[in-house]
Amino acid sequence: MSGRVGSITTEIITDGLVFNMDPANRASYPKTGTTAFNTIDLSQTGSISGATFDNTNGPTWNFDGTDDVINCKGIGATLAGSPYLTIGIWMNLASYSSKGYFGMKGATNQLFEANAYNNQLRWKVSNSAQGGSNLSYGYKSNFQNLVALNDWFYYTGVFDGTLSGNDKAKLYINGTQISLTYSGTFPNALSLLYSSGNTFYIGRAADTVVGNVWRTNGNISNTHLYNRALSANEILHNYNALKGRFGLS
Repeated sequence: MSGRVGSITTEIITDGLVFNMDPANRASYPKTGTTAFNTIDLSQTGSISGATFDNTNGPTWNFDGTDDVINCKGIGATLAGSPYLTIGIWMNLASYSSKGYFGMKGATNQLFEANAYNNQLRWKVSNSAQGGSNLSYGYKSNFQNLVALNDWFYYTGVFDGTLSGNDKAKLYINGTQISLTYSGTFPNALSLLYSSGNTFYIGRAADTVVGNVWRTNGNISNTHLYNRALSANEILHNYNALKGRFGLS
């Protein structure tokens, strides 16, 4: 169920794991340079633009909220044909106005991403870009009551296209499912999104709003993608496996 990922033992779930990018893992990032590697497939790389290596609270990348991003190519192909998606990402926000965490956008405006907007923490899995009639997302209002600034937290978004209604999209913080308010109708699958030509962004949202790209102000560490929907117990396992690195008990 868990095991070796790259050159260090990271006891997260490995069943269905297709992407693992981790600044603490020298197989993923040698602490220098502008290239990070997916330890599951070292041919898949992330181009680091602006984000800086930060070893203050365990190895992480720091994003300034202005123009920093890690662009990862070829990730969509690893998810091709799957109606499922789980993403886990460790974050530490410096500002509640930090709006872009990660995302991938398909050729026909399908996308998945997490962002903060109007004091909402969002998990968006959609058939439409921002402002479109088919935009769909789940959100938690007043998220400052859920996530404290300058504290690490583990964000996990799960999508299961085989389920009905809002059960398709679930959000977990630190291994606990969060009750969401939903908007729009979620798609049944993400096949149009999962193609080799799409870029997976870490540190910014995939979408643009009125010509602006939403970006992260804070730190991001281990980020992993699965081609299946992890269970609540598996998500809690992943949280417990890594929380000690970030000073959480």
